[in-house]
Amino acid sequence: AGRNPHDAGMKKRALHPLPAWDEEAVYAAFDAEGIKRQHAHTLWQYLAAHPEATTWGDLDWPRLRGLPAFARPLLEARFAVCTTTVDSEERASDGSTTKLVVRLQDGHLVEAVVIHHDGRHTLCASTQVGCQMGCTFCATGTMGMVANLCAGEILEQVHHARARAPVRNFVAMGMGEPLNNYEAVVSAARALVDPRRFNLSPARVTISTVGIVPRMVQLARDEPRVNLALSLHAPTQAQREAIMPAARAYPLPALLGALDEYQALCGGKEVMVEYILLKGVNDSPEDARALGALLGARKAVVNLIPYNETDATPEYARSPREAADAFHRALVEECGVKTYVRRTMGADVASACGQLVKDVRKRGADADIEDLGQGPRSGPRAAHALLRRAAGGDRSGGALGRAAGSARLVPRARTGVALALALIALAPAWLRATDLFPRGLLARHVLRACGGPGGPLSGEEDGVGVLEAAACRTLWAGHGVADSR
Repeated sequence: AGRNPHDAGMKKRALHPLPAWDEEAVYAAFDAEGIKRQHAHTLWQYLAAHPEATTWGDLDWPRLRGLPAFARPLLEARFAVCTTTVDSEERASDGSTTKLVVRLQDGHLVEAVVIHHDGRHTLCASTQVGCQMGCTFCATGTMGMVANLCAGEILEQVHHARARAPVRNFVAMGMGEPLNNYEAVVSAARALVDPRRFNLSPARVTISTVGIVPRMVQLARDEPRVNLALSLHAPTQAQREAIMPAARAYPLPALLGALDEYQALCGGKEVMVEYILLKGVNDSPEDARALGALLGARKAVVNLIPYNETDATPEYARSPREAADAFHRALVEECGVKTYVRRTMGADVASACGQLVKDVRKRGADADIEDLGQGPRSGPRAAHALLRRAAGGDRSGGALGRAAGSARLVPRARTGVALALALIALAPAWLRATDLFPRGLLARHVLRACGGPGGPLSGEEDGVGVLEAAACRTLWAGHGVADSR
C-alpha cells in the first residue's frame, strides 16, 4: 500500500485505564486471562444500549448474561467505560448543533459536534488532537500535530453523543486527518457498523481525507463498506499547494489515480468531493470549470462548503452569495457535475461543520452527506432485505415497519409483496427526485394494486393471508389511502 510519510515520529500515548471500547486492548486482556472474546461483545452490546453509563458502577452487572464473574475485576482494574469526560457543552441558538468539548485522560481537548436535523442526528468526530496537514484555511491546522486518539477514544465520542441524541450518522470530519491515524480510525469504523456494537449502516459512516494516497487505496481494501470524502478544495496543483501544504506530498495526478483505484476496488462507489469556497481564491466560474474538467466522468458528487470565518485564519473570507451561485451554476449547468451545497449550522458556537447538505435540484429537500450517492438498490434481493428490516422493527421503517412486522407471508406471494413494499418505501425519494408525480401518487397505486382495499393481496377479502387487514390499514393510513370499506 506504500508508506505514509506523515506516520513517522508520532509517539504512542500510554493510557491507564484503557478505554473499554478499544477492541485490541480488550481482546488482549481477555486472551491473557483465558476469557473467550465473545464475552467482549456481551459487554459492548450492553454499553451500546446504555449510553448513559459512564462508569462501571452504572452497569447492571447481572444483566450481562454469560460474562464470566472473573471478567468484572479485570475490567474494573484495567479499563474504564469512559476514559474521557465532556468538559463543556454548547448548543447553537437555533438548536441545530451541540458542540461537545471532550477532555482526554491526559488533559488534551478535542471537539465533537452533534448535528440535529428533522429527527436525524449526525456526529462529526475528531480523530487527532491537532493536525499536521497545515491547511491554511482551517483553525485546527494552526494547532500543529499533538497526538493521535486511540479507537476507544474515538468511540467514546459516539458514546457521549448518544447520551444526548440517537446518532444515526458518523463522519470523521472533526479535528485531525483521519487517514494519518489509520489503524484507530478503521478499528472505530468497524465497531460502528458491527451489529453487536453500534450497528450503524455502513452507508452512514464517512471518513474524510485531504488525500493521503496510500491510505486511500488501503482503505478500499480493508474496509470498502464505509464511505470516503475527499477534501479537494482547489482544481489545480498550484492552488492546492497554496492553501494545503500537504498537497506537495501527493500531487493531483497521484491523488486522482488513487481515487480511481479506490472506486475500482469498491465497485464504483460514489465519492464525496469537498470544496470550500474562499473569496477570491478558488471561487471563480473558471475554477468551477477546471474542477468539472478535473473530475471528468468520475462518479463523484461535489459538496460546496461556505467558509466559516474564524480568528485563527483571518486572511480568508466567505465567498459572496453571487460568486457561490455562479460557481455552482458553472459546475452543474456547464459541466454536468452533481453538486450539493452545505448548510452552515452552529456557527454561533463555533461548531459549523455544516454536515447537512441540500441538493439544489431537489427544492427544499435536505439530506445527510452520508446518504449521498447511496441510490436505492433494486431487485428481489434488495426488496427482501428491506422487508426483513421492516419486519424486524427498524425504527426507520415507519408505517412500513409496523405493517410488515404484523404481516403473514406465504411463499408464493413473498417476492411480490417484498417488491411492493420496497416500492412504497422508496417512492417518496423517487418522487422528490423526479417531480414526475404528486407526492405519494405512485405509492397509492402500488398499494391499491398489491394490498389496498379490494386488491389481490389484501388478505382479508381473498384469504391469501399475505398481509393481515390491520397491517394493510396501517400502510394505507401511512400513505393517505382511504379505506373504502
